[in-house]
Amino acid sequence: MVVPVWRALQSYPGIRAEILACTSAGPILQSQGIPFRGYKDFLRPEDKAALEWGMKLAATEHNPESGIALDESVAYLGMCYWDLVTRHGDEEAAQRWHECGRRSFQPLTMLERIIAEIDPAMVIVTSAPRSEAAAVQVANELGIPTLCMVDLFGMYHFHRIESQYITTLCAATIGNLVAAGGQKPEGTLFITGNPAFDRVVEYRGAINYAWRHTHLKGIPDRCKTLLWIDVPAFWKRGTDVVHVRSEAEIVSDLAAIHAAVRENGGCLLVRPHPSQRTEVYRRWISGIDDSQARLASNLPLYPTLNAVDAVATYNSTVGVEAVLMLKQVIQPVYVSGGSDLPLAELGLARQVRSPQEWGRVIGEAFAATESNEVLQAKVSETFPPGKAAPRIAALIRSLLGLDEAGCVREAGAGRTDRRQLGSPE
Repeated sequence: MVVPVWRALQSYPGIRAEILACTSAGPILQSQGIPFRGYKDFLRPEDKAALEWGMKLAATEHNPESGIALDESVAYLGMCYWDLVTRHGDEEAAQRWHECGRRSFQPLTMLERIIAEIDPAMVIVTSAPRSEAAAVQVANELGIPTLCMVDLFGMYHFHRIESQYITTLCAATIGNLVAAGGQKPEGTLFITGNPAFDRVVEYRGAINYAWRHTHLKGIPDRCKTLLWIDVPAFWKRGTDVVHVRSEAEIVSDLAAIHAAVRENGGCLLVRPHPSQRTEVYRRWISGIDDSQARLASNLPLYPTLNAVDAVATYNSTVGVEAVLMLKQVIQPVYVSGGSDLPLAELGLARQVRSPQEWGRVIGEAFAATESNEVLQAKVSETFPPGKAAPRIAALIRSLLGLDEAGCVREAGAGRTDRRQLGSPE
């Protein structure tokens, strides 16, 4: 979400945007040549004890497959855990870590340090927890305007969205945010779309069978193909408790979906979440001895989405991208129930209400011929047209009180009077 907005902001004079990349964002930004800073860039000599904790936690928490540098993992884990220790004491910090792991982090001390050093006129975050929520809390207390880009539908966040301004994917997101947090002041909620999805429309259209033939060798060009997008966890039905999926549950899903795809004469691609280790999937794939079932974790996402007929997932963001690409989307609801991805509820995905329904629903998705017209109408009705990043960049410029030349529109709308910034024109 951040990269397209950062790029759009480059066209506005008078704005300089700095990026704090929290762990997994670093490799993405680095691969695109975008300047950023991480936790390790704000360390001080007095952080020695915190880094010792970071080394201990990184022994089990650092995933080399993620591409995250070890020193950044150590800095992030250590400074976040040390914040727990300094605010709650050793015993309670250990208890919180035991019960919640990383979800116990709220690194206010580190974000106080970072914001003091950068001294921003506005703090912009996504709706992820931990560092983002801490940044908003610190900035709000300092009177610095805050803006949160909510990625999906405003449901089941790990924390309340407390930013002064909020951009949203669609009208349904605003409804859910208001329901969860009460009435919001007028002029603080904006429907912009999600900038992470801006490139999706470039991949709409007919399946690129030439790409499939090159990158999915062994799968027949015209074989109906399902892409299973896995996730590490989902919300338990009727609760606000997150259920982390076990290896047995992952394998059970894979077996049921594979059997249903074979029943319909199709092919199966499996894409684990980037945070999931791939060993379990590799073992399962090698154990079924099926040349038409393939692990797709290393293939580029959008060409892969374009190359399949249907996509299935519990609650991965990729489900929305598949909808925007006008693919048939399938959502199992018999386990998760309280999904923060209500695609089926919005009429954008087919529901699987029990494991026994996989065969029928996959067959319907493979047989669908009306998808483009029906889905196009539903997508146009649900999501704003065009790209989100230029909208959000223009909103940021307006909230900062800048005209197109980068000058402050009104006296008093700058650094010394940040609390009085108004809503955009």
